[in-house]
Amino acid sequence: MSIAAPTPTPAPAGPIRLRPHGPGDIGWIIARHGALYAQEYQWNLQFEALVAQIAAQFLQRFDAQREACWIAERDSPLGPPERLGCVVLVQARDDATGQVEPGVAQLRLLLVEPAARGLSFGHDLVGEVWEKPLD
Repeated sequence: MSIAAPTPTPAPAGPIRLRPHGPGDIGWIIARHGALYAQEYQWNLQFEALVAQIAAQFLQRFDAQREACWIAERDSPLGPPERLGCVVLVQARDDATGQVEPGVAQLRLLLVEPAARGLSFGHDLVGEVWEKPLD
């Protein structure tokens, strides 16, 4: 007997808002990337380790003038707000030296929860990146 993975039920319509990251959000980003990519693409723990490394560098080097992380969420009748997605904007750096590449940014860790896909707020997440000045 084969048990198929359940098909995500689309999230009910409701106001989705974008906010800057706060306590606990980066841990959520790591956990959700690890779980979703394992489920959807059969990626292993090495991917989760890479996400954790990217997230740690973001927190350690965070420059609020040049970098940002946005969380898409909406109120939940069952408790705290429900996180639906995220994106991180980081200042690009040379891989070998770690030196900042002026005027160059990287979009990292974009994720939309399966139940929230098709609601078009992914465009809003990426749109926030375009609005963030680098210099």
